Amino acid sequence: MMQKPKLCIICDQRLTSSRCAAGFQFCNSPACEVALRQHLHSNFPCCGACGRLLKGTVLRSAEVRVCGRPECQTYASQFRAPSTAVCQVCGIVLAPQFGHRLSTLCCSPFCQSWHTTNTRASRASEKSLQREQRRQALTDLALTESLSAQPAVHQLDPPKVAVLPYFEAKLISPSKERLRRVEALLLGMATEAQAIHFATVLSNERSQDPDQHAEPQSNLRQTETKSEKLDQILGAACGTCGGLCCRPGGDTGFLNVAKFSEMMLQQPRSSPHEMVLQYMHLVPSETVEDSCVFHGRTGCVLKRTQRTVTCNNYMCSSLQRLRDDAAEGQSHYLLAATNLRDEDEIHVYRINHCK
Repeated sequence: MMQKPKLCIICDQRLTSSRCAAGFQFCNSPACEVALRQHLHSNFPCCGACGRLLKGTVLRSAEVRVCGRPECQTYASQFRAPSTAVCQVCGIVLAPQFGHRLSTLCCSPFCQSWHTTNTRASRASEKSLQREQRRQALTDLALTESLSAQPAVHQLDPPKVAVLPYFEAKLISPSKERLRRVEALLLGMATEAQAIHFATVLSNERSQDPDQHAEPQSNLRQTETKSEKLDQILGAACGTCGGLCCRPGGDTGFLNVAKFSEMMLQQPRSSPHEMVLQYMHLVPSETVEDSCVFHGRTGCVLKRTQRTVTCNNYMCSSLQRLRDDAAEGQSHYLLAATNLRDEDEIHVYRINHCK
């Protein structure tokens, strides 16, 4: 059997012993690796004997393709295609593996990595296609149910369907233990924000960079750039969903030191305890179980100016689609809360119209 080539299949430079031992067929030059990647992306074959690049109009296949070198021609004559196993990536002939399951890849780390990356990409693409197919099926189901319940709504102004996730909210009264835990967490953040504020003032850094420790200027300013109509649509969509993305808010409601630092600039005379009390007074008497402490019966009890950038700016994939549609001028939406993220039989739980 032909020995592994000792020269780079791209530039013909001698390979180091470490590259040979690792199974590489090209040198450590980035240009050679780029050349091999471009060749494989073009779906051209490599010589099944020496691994050199074969260029032309013939695409890669399971057959043994060889270059014009006499030794490669002689080597290829020992095998019969397509029964001969070749590497799925580079096309080089694989050595028989007696007593083992036949491999589909050569020993080159490059080929191993290439195959893993492409396999993952293929699976991700397949999963994305399945999600889109499920979304379309839910769209059709939502339209059918809406037409059956409210046919008049669809006649003059056919709506655009927005498929949303669904969160089944169960209301409970927050325990005293949870309230104490929430207050302690927020007080720790507010106290740290005060320390940062005092240090900034004492070092005169505030005049140079007053917002170094505050949230990016600002929740209010960023959200004000959105149209009132878009805010209305997105708010209606979140209400239809029920607040699935609010669940990670937990006992802090996504509040952080940066938010309290911003409050410290706006309320320099307020103590950490006073700032925390402003939030504690807003905790609803009934909160959604296993969700944000500020997640109440009608949604978030905080105003936009009281929330962090995370809450004001985060959009799930469904909201991103909705935002893009609104930017194109769409005005009438059929908002459908569904089991989009499940793998069970498709189901529409809640439908709302938004104009």
